Amino acid sequence: MRIILKPLGVVVIGAAMTILAVMAVRGGQASKSAPAAVSVAAPNATVAAASSPGDIVYDNALKNGWSDFSWAKHDLADSKQATPGMCIRVESKKFEAVAFHHAALDMAPYDRVAFRIHGGDTGRQRLKLVAQYESGKEVKNATEHILPVLSAKEWKTVTVALEDLGIANKANVVGFWLQEGYGETLAPYYVDDIRLLRPSEMAPTP
Repeated sequence: MRIILKPLGVVVIGAAMTILAVMAVRGGQASKSAPAAVSVAAPNATVAAASSPGDIVYDNALKNGWSDFSWAKHDLADSKQATPGMCIRVESKKFEAVAFHHAALDMAPYDRVAFRIHGGDTGRQRLKLVAQYESGKEVKNATEHILPVLSAKEWKTVTVALEDLGIANKANVVGFWLQEGYGETLAPYYVDDIRLLRPSEMAPTP
């Protein structure tokens, strides 16, 4: 029986023989030096970061060694506005704050602090975010960051760069507080999901 090869068949067989020859050569090289392993992430994938003390400040409760140093009237387990679970209810008078303290933390892994905030029934609260760090035997306030005026009856996410707070890459940060800074008595407001974020991490959604 005769096998007749048409021009297209000749091309296909020739290509196959070429591929086999290349594979044979590469196989011989692989025995001498194995190629380096390469990890490829899917497009737009978020790279998971290792957990670290202090990542989550508050999520239904204070966590990871954070302590309550507040001097405003507040409730760390309010359920009126939480979605779901608990949140922090704050009633600040003149210059009072809800404040959180931790043993000295290195900010090098992080680039932002984020939290969700709700203006209660009336909104219009004006607050500032302040960070503290150790300097020798003293605790000093870093740069104050003025927050946007709070909205009534809705949660919003606030994200602040550590650089704007004056604590980027500091190795001795000991706390944050949300303070009434204008000499006013504020209507109740609510705070939840307070956390330090790495560059690869997303802020909590409203």
